[in-house]
Amino acid sequence: MSQPHILILSYWFPPAVGAAAERMVAFAQYLAELDWRVSVLCADHGSPPALEGVAVYPVTDPLKKDGPAFTDYDPRVAPPAWKSFAKRFVFPDRFVRWRKAAEAQLTDYHAEIDADIILASFPPASVSTLGVAAARILDAPLVLDFRDRWLGAGGYAPDHPRQIEKHQALERECIRAAAGVTTVSNNMARAVITEHGLNDQTVAVIPNGYFPEADARRVASSEIKEDDDVTTAAQEESADVSTSHPNPPRVLTIAHVGTVIARNHPDRFLNLLQRVQETDGVPLNDVRFEFVGNLSRDYLASLSLADTVKTTGLVDRATARAAMRDADALLLLVGEYVGHWGHNAKLFEYVQTGHPILCLEAKPESNDGELLRQFVPDRTYFADFDDPQRLLRALTELKAYLEARPGAALELGAGFRAYSRREQTETLANFMARLLKGPSS
Repeated sequence: MSQPHILILSYWFPPAVGAAAERMVAFAQYLAELDWRVSVLCADHGSPPALEGVAVYPVTDPLKKDGPAFTDYDPRVAPPAWKSFAKRFVFPDRFVRWRKAAEAQLTDYHAEIDADIILASFPPASVSTLGVAAARILDAPLVLDFRDRWLGAGGYAPDHPRQIEKHQALERECIRAAAGVTTVSNNMARAVITEHGLNDQTVAVIPNGYFPEADARRVASSEIKEDDDVTTAAQEESADVSTSHPNPPRVLTIAHVGTVIARNHPDRFLNLLQRVQETDGVPLNDVRFEFVGNLSRDYLASLSLADTVKTTGLVDRATARAAMRDADALLLLVGEYVGHWGHNAKLFEYVQTGHPILCLEAKPESNDGELLRQFVPDRTYFADFDDPQRLLRALTELKAYLEARPGAALELGAGFRAYSRREQTETLANFMARLLKGPSS
């Protein structure tokens, strides 16, 4: 097969923001560079990036609401009534009408989108069912890409046994229809193999990773043009970073950059800061935490943390990357779910900056913690969500690091470069090529 053709099915694709959109645009871009023909069927979020060798087919979501992709995080605010209704009465999810529209468009364009293999990315579940339909329409093998577990904090958490059974049955149906499965972690792969009795040769681990710097700038702009200022391949692949803090600041700025989500316990972190101030009498006058993302200002005000914690609200990717570079240190919150089943997508960008990282793990030895101990043990400081004294010690050590090593160079090497989205996509391409050759390959 001279040029295999893949159809990528994903609700999320740029200019939509978030880890799901970045994972899919990376697959599309780098598969095209590996001489695959790429078609993408996604929800209509606006003008997608222009990628050479990639055809994008946006489908309007009839139920899509206007406004930001992520509401401001405030645990005091109940979700809108329509969301509760959708979770209880619309199966498998509120994306079902979009899935029907996407299937109709695929049927209309099936001659043009005559793919050799299909990759459908979960969640939402409606994309998985679209993948099953697409495999039937195109008579092509299906690969299910699991970014999260089907049931759990990243997928679905129905509150009625009957709904749980329906989701479990749908997951089994979709996996039975798939020729292969990809997951974002070894733990997730082992669980899928065990629970569904799969041959481990039909399951591949494709972690979330990072874009080489030049590609990250292009994705940040949500537009890729032929006349972009592109550095050499060697510069793109370099994972060596040099940081400079010639005069450690009087007020230490520690930035949390990215989406604020409940499963990483931002509320527990903010409550910990309250305990530091109230129980230990430490005002933290020389530290400011900045959330570059969707943290509610009203929620902060209710906690009396306005002098210690700031929030920007949602910003575009380029602004977020600039804030990441300009911070003195970076804050990583790792909840139980992410710590066991995957990685925080921002971790890899954090490491690339060369800045010290303050990491709070809900449980020790998380996946994120393991990578930080592997690649940047000298500039990572660990705390937990329930120990004010440990947080204070970590902050003291972090400050001492900045004072003692203001210009330390960071050499990450080949081990870290294995997490480049380009290299991960090459692993995906090889896995799909084996599936196309058949069981004996």
